[in-house]
Amino acid sequence: MQQNNLPLTMFSEDFRFGALMITTDFGAMPIEEDLGGMSTDLLEADELDSFDDDFSGELDASAQVTEVRFQDMDSTLYLGFMAPVAALYNTPEMLGQFNFYPIGGAAMVDLAMDTMITAGFLSLGTVLVIIILLWRLFHSVSAVLWPLVAIGLSAMYVVGGVSWMGIATSQLISLTVMLIVAVGVADCVHVMSSYQYFLRKGLGHQEALTEAYGQTGLPILLTTITTMAGMSALAATGMTQFVIFGLTSAAGVLMAFIYTVVLLPVLLDLWHPRIKVKKGESQAEAAKRHWLQPILDKTPYFVQRHRHLVNFAFIGTFVVCLYGATQVKIDSNFAELYREGTTLRTAYQVVDANMSGTGVVEVMVDMGASDALYDPAVLQTMADLQVHVEKTYSRFVVTSNSLADVVMETHAVMQDGSDAYRTIPDSSITVSQLLYLFNSANPEERRALVNDDYSASHINFTLLNAGSSDYTELYEKLKVDIADAFAPLQDQYPDMDVHPTGTLALMMRLMDDLSRSQFQSLALAIGIISVLMVLTLGSVQAGLLAIIPNLIPATLTFGLMGLLGIPLDGDTLMIAPLIIGIAVDDTIHFITHYRMALVKYNDMKTALVKTIKEVGQAVTFTTLILGCGFFMLAFSDYLGLAKVGMFGSLAIFVALLCDLLFFPALIMWFKPRFGQQGVQDNLDFKGDAK
Repeated sequence: MQQNNLPLTMFSEDFRFGALMITTDFGAMPIEEDLGGMSTDLLEADELDSFDDDFSGELDASAQVTEVRFQDMDSTLYLGFMAPVAALYNTPEMLGQFNFYPIGGAAMVDLAMDTMITAGFLSLGTVLVIIILLWRLFHSVSAVLWPLVAIGLSAMYVVGGVSWMGIATSQLISLTVMLIVAVGVADCVHVMSSYQYFLRKGLGHQEALTEAYGQTGLPILLTTITTMAGMSALAATGMTQFVIFGLTSAAGVLMAFIYTVVLLPVLLDLWHPRIKVKKGESQAEAAKRHWLQPILDKTPYFVQRHRHLVNFAFIGTFVVCLYGATQVKIDSNFAELYREGTTLRTAYQVVDANMSGTGVVEVMVDMGASDALYDPAVLQTMADLQVHVEKTYSRFVVTSNSLADVVMETHAVMQDGSDAYRTIPDSSITVSQLLYLFNSANPEERRALVNDDYSASHINFTLLNAGSSDYTELYEKLKVDIADAFAPLQDQYPDMDVHPTGTLALMMRLMDDLSRSQFQSLALAIGIISVLMVLTLGSVQAGLLAIIPNLIPATLTFGLMGLLGIPLDGDTLMIAPLIIGIAVDDTIHFITHYRMALVKYNDMKTALVKTIKEVGQAVTFTTLILGCGFFMLAFSDYLGLAKVGMFGSLAIFVALLCDLLFFPALIMWFKPRFGQQGVQDNLDFKGDAK
């Protein structure tokens, strides 16, 4: 208990908490073909470990050194590992005496699987909400069933196609399915809403279906093109999983368009909804009973009356959100990805508060020369670096351990435990003598700290849990400190290589780089969508007017996070493609319909009224279905998914306000003519107030 490296590492200062460390061979299993027919036992049984003082023997001059490659690490191995381990301590006898707090890679993979299972149930809840709302809005089984069939086939095509082609997928495939559902629901709801609108006006099935696709076909095509372009831009990150995510999402959006345009009308011919009409009542009269249309009828007058307030409110919100977006901190923290009270977060808090922390950074020390680690100068440099790092970065670093600690501890023990001798001896011979017992110990334990020829070792630093930005800053400063510390040894050991590594540090830095790459790709996606909207609408003015309402929902998410101090991690950043996809979809429907109506009637007032009455219903239905559906994800213990639900649903509802209030108010301000001549620009709705 007096060894300096045991407190906090193996037990807490008050002896209330202890640690049980399990080391696996996952990631250290050799590839069979590299063994050349040798048994893997030969890698474990080394005759030199039990070599005595008899140096007689012959060298095989024909022997060749073969570099052994190791199998790639498969994180799913941890699932089969954690189950039996958990079974050992999850017994009444053990739990009656102890509290267990599993941490580390295996525990995280196990928790990730539980999170995925929970996410699956929440996704089913989302589908159930969509079904209920489709029924409540359309009051028809066929209006619920056929959109679900089209959307389901689109998702199955993408997921099945990826599996059939043998492409490795990640958890992002679930986000691809969510995007397909969002875009598919939007496409189908726009068609179904327009179809029912014309049915309520007294048209027959074929006429209503023709009118519906005449009104929505072009907007659906344009939204498909822009969303596909935006998602394909995510492939610009160059990272395999995001390239796959971007391309599969684009393919899914395309399939949703094909099934909506080709399959849905065929299905509606087989079984289509009918408007319920009371006895002695016409369908036109039945339409007046619909709860939404009276609200939409009053919207133009409301917007005209408050157009300045509406514009200033939305523009002000946009400016504030832009400022908030500049304050966003890109940061990922494993423990804080889960709610308070969850198993992993509690374990991290307990270990950080009572033990040596949950993070580890390794400094690999390869001096490039045999027996270099018997050199007192090398060991003293390692010891000095440990003291410097623990003192300078005490906010993160709790303990450290290296071969230098073994030498100093043994030196003190050999001098009756005197602290005055807890030092590195000046002679390499003395160092060799002190390490004699260490060399005679279990060779596997010795190799965990230093290699066979004493040319390479490592320094282990334990860290308190922190965010990726803090770890990245520490990682960069540590590289400078290492270079400064080992610089005096460069002439003596020109081939030395000393650098920080470790799964945690590398993973956190990867997440930071990943978030920045995604942020850049999303900016590229917005730029591409803006250009496409200008080209497809045939007017720079129209394109700019269309993109501004699209930017508000996306910037609202990032702006609120910046203003509220919520860090932006990779999971939260994935909200943006969904928001942009849905917002672009609805806005393009709105502005395209307005332009078509303007060409048809050559009157801004009539075009705006027609657009709000026809497209407003579809946009409202889409928002209710997707907004409520996505909000189900907010109940997840995994905050990465919960944020998608909370911020995603908020952005979807804000996008509705942008379409029904902000965009009409912009039209009343700027009165865009879309290249039409002789357009009536009287936008006085006072006579329509009632």
